[in-house]
Amino acid sequence: MAYGINGALSMGIDPYGYDAGSFNRQRNYVGSYQNVWSVNLPIRVSVHWNGLYENQEPSPDNFSGNNGDIVNVIFDVYQISETAGATWPDDWTLVGSIRKSRDIRNISQKDRVDGGDGVFTSLGHIYTVDISELCKDLLSYSLVPHGKGTYTSTFFGGLNGGAEPQGNRLQSVWQDPFIVTKNGSYRKIRVRIRTEIIDGDGIIREATEAGSIKSSNSNIAIINNAPDFDNADVAGYRNLASTFMHLGWGTSNRYVRSFMTNAKNGYWGGSNFNQRGNGKLVRMDEASEFLQWIQGTTNNYAIWYNPTGSGETQYNSNNTSDLTSDTWMEVSARDASGAEVRKARLFDWTQNLKPKQTINGIANIWPRSQYRMCSQNISPVYINANCVYESSPVQEPWELSGTTYTREMIDNQGGVSDKSSLFLNDDIHYYAVYLMIKSTTSGNGTGVSKRISEVRHFKIDRSGRYLNTPAANSGDSYAGIYYTELRSDQLTLPHPVRCKGFRSLTGITNQDNYFRIYWLNKCGGIDSYTIKGQKSITYNSQKDIIQRKEPDPFDVRYGRSSTKNPFPGDNLTTVGAYQSDYMGDSMNHKGGLEVLNVNATKSGKVTTLPLNLIKANWLREILTSPNVWTEYLTPVIDNAAIFGRINYRGLKNLEDGSNTDGRTPNNMEYVPIIITNSSVDTYDESKGLVTMTFEYTNSHAIVTQRN
Repeated sequence: MAYGINGALSMGIDPYGYDAGSFNRQRNYVGSYQNVWSVNLPIRVSVHWNGLYENQEPSPDNFSGNNGDIVNVIFDVYQISETAGATWPDDWTLVGSIRKSRDIRNISQKDRVDGGDGVFTSLGHIYTVDISELCKDLLSYSLVPHGKGTYTSTFFGGLNGGAEPQGNRLQSVWQDPFIVTKNGSYRKIRVRIRTEIIDGDGIIREATEAGSIKSSNSNIAIINNAPDFDNADVAGYRNLASTFMHLGWGTSNRYVRSFMTNAKNGYWGGSNFNQRGNGKLVRMDEASEFLQWIQGTTNNYAIWYNPTGSGETQYNSNNTSDLTSDTWMEVSARDASGAEVRKARLFDWTQNLKPKQTINGIANIWPRSQYRMCSQNISPVYINANCVYESSPVQEPWELSGTTYTREMIDNQGGVSDKSSLFLNDDIHYYAVYLMIKSTTSGNGTGVSKRISEVRHFKIDRSGRYLNTPAANSGDSYAGIYYTELRSDQLTLPHPVRCKGFRSLTGITNQDNYFRIYWLNKCGGIDSYTIKGQKSITYNSQKDIIQRKEPDPFDVRYGRSSTKNPFPGDNLTTVGAYQSDYMGDSMNHKGGLEVLNVNATKSGKVTTLPLNLIKANWLREILTSPNVWTEYLTPVIDNAAIFGRINYRGLKNLEDGSNTDGRTPNNMEYVPIIITNSSVDTYDESKGLVTMTFEYTNSHAIVTQRN
């Protein structure tokens, strides 16, 4: 027998209220629009049932026609990494369920003042649960492989935390579909509610008739950010997860489109690009510096909101004037005065978007709705090796006058070594990065370019850069990683981007003196910083010690001879003979106290150079982050030999297994560490300068022998 409910259901995210089940509304900043949520804050889903008044309780007396009063609501939480082509709920994974009785009744103080009992008599019961606890274990982090341009996949991220699936050992890494894990920093969830009623006999029954089960008509995205409430950010936009959602609104200050970092070097509104004083320091030999964000829509939303084409209307999906076929990360290189010298583009992050389609009769168009986690490497090494000249008709690495330059060509092969061959050369002191879109000129398109993100500024740190530093632009070895191999997720493109490389082992003066650190930041992205102060390393060991027999100094077996004690022969061990811990025969090389096993770890301590308080407050995130890494250079053979083997590999080489899936594209690797302690010391109180010291232990144990 199927059962139903009295009345009707509605649901929504608290505290906004209730509608048909859309989870993208909450009382926050402009427009009350929020479809990205922090998994580390309450995510309260509420159900409103209008079958009884507030002061009434479910009763068997109300059971009629197999319909009854609701006693409990069951909240089923589902997750998925990608919704395109997914059927609800068949293709979604159930995370867990929560059974909830009605919330505590509302008490009306006004009613009591008027002589009532304080029971609010409006229509409806409320059922509210916090689903964040179910979702926290879904997220961890997603590292872009060292030196790579972006994630291997938007669905499966890069190097993810959490459990690692078992791979198919019979397949090459390149072809193995079992080793991938879902993006650790981003997930989509959806909620379905089921109801339980009380029948005429007082028995609790699950209702399955139409109207007794309801699903949210939209999904929400969750990220692993952790906003603070005891600093200046509490009143700011970065307290909201939706600030990391980039939409196509152009340059309006009304909508915040921040990258997932709290480093204080950005400027998200207006047209002021000259924020050099707030620029983050980066070195020319750094190959991994990333920005993360969620790309919501990829269209010129300002045009979509205010249609310019003939016959178009506001928010009409049939419009053409807002569509775009071109979106990129722009790099603006600037001199010491802040004047722009040249521009280039990075396209790696677009590989995380839904593929281009034919929309409203216009070919090669990005779908408007994306809602994808994106990341882009904007380090100096990567920019120099992979940026695209602004006027280049193809999306290939840096080219000038028809010649594509790589760092290996410049440094080792006698190629062009003057400043014109490098995008970031000695003329450049700063650079800024930001996202751009350009509406199509097809259909009713206008070809308008819009900035759709904040601007991030970086200052090139050339202090103590290289041994025997020559004069500027005179064959200077900029060092770095040489990107020469096709990127795995671009093999099907007509102009693949190369991103395989190896760090130069020569010419870097202070490489061993600096400490590069990465961490999961408070925004849910990956931050990095180079510590250039004092550094020390300690090796710690704990030994399991046993007591063995002492050797017998008098049992020396004088008088043995080859005839009396032939060997081998009579003295051969008989199979199955009794074996003892014999310590005679002058066995002074063992016995007494012995080490059975050694447990060894590597630890260290690093101290920053003097910092202002703003930067120190940002670096405090390292102490509270659950995931911190440094980087190590793995040994390689002669650079030229390696370059010769990997230079311009084709698809056939990759299919034959000559490369991995792109998760480890160079000879640098992330090494996890545990921050065990930190301290802040005043350096110059009058200038507000402090130094920070971090103590750490390597997560990987030192491999030792067992005795």
